[in-house]
Amino acid sequence: MRRFQALLFTILMAIAHIAPACSRSDDGPSAHRFTTFAENGIPVSFSEGAPLYEGELFTYEEVCRLEQDESREETILYRASLQTCGPDGRYYVTDIGNGRIAVFGSQGKYFFGFGRAGDGPGEFRSPHIMTVDQEGLLVFDRNNRRTTRFGLDGIFREYVSLTFTDLSVTALHPLPGGKKLVVSRETDRTDLTQLRSRYRCQILGAAGDTAGTVIGGWNEEGRMRQSGNILYQNPVTFSSRARVQYESGWGILCWDSSCPELRWFDTTGSPSRIMRLDWERVPVTDSDRLTTRQRYEYYRDISENEQTRELQETLLKNLEFADYHPFWASISVDEDGYLWLRKPEVYADWEPEKKYYPVFRVLNPEGEYLGDSTQLHRGTVSRGKLLTQQSDEETGEVSFIIYEIIPIPEDLVYPR
Repeated sequence: MRRFQALLFTILMAIAHIAPACSRSDDGPSAHRFTTFAENGIPVSFSEGAPLYEGELFTYEEVCRLEQDESREETILYRASLQTCGPDGRYYVTDIGNGRIAVFGSQGKYFFGFGRAGDGPGEFRSPHIMTVDQEGLLVFDRNNRRTTRFGLDGIFREYVSLTFTDLSVTALHPLPGGKKLVVSRETDRTDLTQLRSRYRCQILGAAGDTAGTVIGGWNEEGRMRQSGNILYQNPVTFSSRARVQYESGWGILCWDSSCPELRWFDTTGSPSRIMRLDWERVPVTDSDRLTTRQRYEYYRDISENEQTRELQETLLKNLEFADYHPFWASISVDEDGYLWLRKPEVYADWEPEKKYYPVFRVLNPEGEYLGDSTQLHRGTVSRGKLLTQQSDEETGEVSFIIYEIIPIPEDLVYPR
């Protein structure tokens, strides 16, 4: 039934948008314009006006579901996160509750798992962040506060030394030449009206030594154009934020959701390019505050987790200080350099039982604003696929569903 509903939604969406989607934006006051130039010796791309394509960019076709068979205990996942599709076409899951990594084949069949709960070599307390490349896996264990490298066969290789284990690692990526990019964060909670997340991004050599620093304390010292506080739907801060992500061949991406500009750095930490977008800031209205308050109160009241309830209380206290919505809530970069910027969820009304589908603004590797895509479910984009985790409203059971991303405009080419 759910598969039929997803297919029906996709068909209706395609019918509704197929005519405008297959044509590029018309000339006019908001016509699409894309220019490139240099600024202080750094290449800059500037996408102005309407997107290149109107209407829906993509449709989604289900590929498979990860096997979860109650008769096979090894296939059952607990507090798990579908992290990525590897270069081998397999799907890699951090099975936090079972203290292991689970690996599934390209058609969703359980392949094997490795690791177990513990503190020894190859053991985990809370496998949290994971990346996969041709050489193997890097896994950050949040509770053991260490990073481990494994082969693609799941065999323990080595511990990877980090130079700042006192902070929370939010991103971990292998770089060419045996280097590693590590992003960590700490949050200053002394003033609830000005919560700040300080990010540090460092490049480590093969032995764990510091090989370069990209940026530190970025949202306080290197803040881009910002005026007024930002309304964050999730999770904690009302000041500008930074995120850093590495994808092979594309360097390091830093962004601040209070400014429509993306900054790239190379693997030595030097600025390499800027992507600029002509998007207007959206003020927070009284209606926005009301519907946001309703959502915070709802999740606070139904949550059984004390930390979640405290977070919702903090968000409620800070709600009155918000002036603007962020330009985006999150960014994903796929392996081919396409950027998926999730729009903030702004509701004219909000109902707990209603389904809300996330909308992504999609940029090509050059930084050109291609158009928008409404996804069936939130998820991670990896190797031309949308990786999702969906909960059954009645049973609470979680399904891991993978979709193929298929362009709608005939002349739009998207890697698969």
